[in-house]
Amino acid sequence: MTSTTLVENATGWNGRIISFKGEAIGERMVRGGMAWIHVNDDAYMEKSIEAGAATEGYNGGQAIWLSSDLARQVRFFGDYNNQGDLVKITGVFNAACADHGGDMDIHATELFVVATGHPVVHEIKMPRAVLAASLVLSSVFLFWIRQRVRSRRL
Repeated sequence: MTSTTLVENATGWNGRIISFKGEAIGERMVRGGMAWIHVNDDAYMEKSIEAGAATEGYNGGQAIWLSSDLARQVRFFGDYNNQGDLVKITGVFNAACADHGGDMDIHATELFVVATGHPVVHEIKMPRAVLAASLVLSSVFLFWIRQRVRSRRL
C-alpha cells in the first residue's frame, strides 16, 4: 500500500486493515501509553541522495498511531543527519479519524523493522564550496565599494 493509493481512494480503504512500508522520520511523540510516528514512503525511503538515490519523486507518508512499546522499536528517525529505520506497519487505516480531529492516519497493531537506519555522511562538494566562498567575497567587496562611494558623497 502506498500513501498515494490511500489519499486517492481514502474512502475505499477507510476502516480496512492494511500494511504500509516506509522510512520513520522526524521523532517519536509519546502520549502516555501511545505514540505518534510519521512514516514516509517516498523515493528516498530506502536510501538517501548521498547514498546514490536519484533526485526524483514526491514527499509523502502517513501518520501512525501505535503503542509506545511498538514505537520504541524504531531506533533511527530520518532527518538531515540520519536515514531512518525502514519499517512495515500493519493496522487500521482511517480516512478521517474521529479520535484524532478528522486527520488521516493508521492505527497500527504491528511494527516490523525491515532495515535499520544509520547516520548519513555529507561530503563537502569542493566546486560548490569554492563558488559559495567567491560569492561571499564578491558581496563583501561590493559592499565595501558602496560604502566608500557613499562616504565620498557626504
